Amino acid sequence: MMCRRFLADTDFLHPISAVIPGTQGRVLAVLAGHVAARAVLDLAAASERVLADIGNATAMLAVPPDSVINSAEVLEVPIGEIAARLQGRRAVWHGIRPDGRIVHGLTLDDLAGTEHG
Repeated sequence: MMCRRFLADTDFLHPISAVIPGTQGRVLAVLAGHVAARAVLDLAAASERVLADIGNATAMLAVPPDSVINSAEVLEVPIGEIAARLQGRRAVWHGIRPDGRIVHGLTLDDLAGTEHG
């Protein structure tokens, strides 16, 4: 019985002001929202920061690759063969366009224009 009454009386939409009424509760709720928003924005940007770090580390290699594209697989392919493979029928190459993330170097459009040579 006590549990049902507690649930019925609890303001789940405004939990802070439900516990701390008045102006103080409203101010604390706004401050908590800003702190949470900052954490959510930082989390959303984390992926881009990590990819940028990987790209920067790759650029510092003695012999950096022409391109690093984030994917579930690492494919080492001579640059002159990439254009033909991107136009091929293998599923892995069709998946690179929508799923691959450029981390360093040439874009997929740049690589697609690369001819044998």
